[in-house]
Amino acid sequence: MPDLNRLRHAVAIAREGSYSAAAIAIPLSQPALTRSIQSLEREYDVTLFDRGKTGTRLTPEGVQFVAQAERLLHHAEAVDDELRSAAAGRGALVSFGLGPVSASCFLPEVLPMFASTGDGIRVRIQVGSNSMLRDLLRSGEIDFYIGGVPRDSDNFTVASGVRTKRIGNLSQLALLVREDHPLLAVPLSADTLSQYPVAAGTFVRDTLKGTDLDALGIRTPTIEMDDYELLAGLVRSSDVILVASSVLSRQRPNLGLVRLPLEVAQDRHSIYTLVSSSERKLSAAAEAVVRRLLEVIGSSFDG
Repeated sequence: MPDLNRLRHAVAIAREGSYSAAAIAIPLSQPALTRSIQSLEREYDVTLFDRGKTGTRLTPEGVQFVAQAERLLHHAEAVDDELRSAAAGRGALVSFGLGPVSASCFLPEVLPMFASTGDGIRVRIQVGSNSMLRDLLRSGEIDFYIGGVPRDSDNFTVASGVRTKRIGNLSQLALLVREDHPLLAVPLSADTLSQYPVAAGTFVRDTLKGTDLDALGIRTPTIEMDDYELLAGLVRSSDVILVASSVLSRQRPNLGLVRLPLEVAQDRHSIYTLVSSSERKLSAAAEAVVRRLLEVIGSSFDG
């Protein structure tokens, strides 16, 4: 069984960039920290760091080692938290993630469900891009997330080390504008679309290519952010075009966004999916949280 303290020491050096800074952050004397890392390197027959005048850098094998160490430490901390909660008579902690559109569409209805539950389950919710949530899942910081998986991507689960369960139909990209936008009163063309500024979530860099934007005639987004409440406010008060999931306008009509009658990158559509680690089984508490989420999210789709 690995010594968690020595793993924490290696992670601290990688994070701080030097032995001296890590020793202060831990805190631990620098000679003791050096001995700890030397012991770790001997045990696993690796060289973790290169020390130079400009600081300490991870070796290639050190990068892999520290990544695995972080995963183990996150898992150990989660187990410790659950044990302490059980000992104190509190419910289990379930950490999960949602994409920004899902958070905007579904959290207003989901949060009261968790606030009023009597089973004592506590939830910690992370909102971020699919790539960020995959990293959190790999490291053990979240138990699962709900997000988009590329359609017809057979290699996704193998390459990402995850299990997937479809919970909804295709999440289609759409161009959203305010209710009295000038584009709603004219024929849509590359020329007319190119006259207006564009905003999008950060997903646009992962989902759309420059050629997709060129084909539509829309500009490269001048604003990228994942707060759709603020983006919707911007769209309502200006001529900005918002590139987002069609789910947003359908589930949040109160945002006052109208979908332009134009297909956007049909081959880039995603499927709403529950994503969990292929290496870890969901706990009973996590399964209970999933069921509550699907009561809300699953019913929002036709199938």
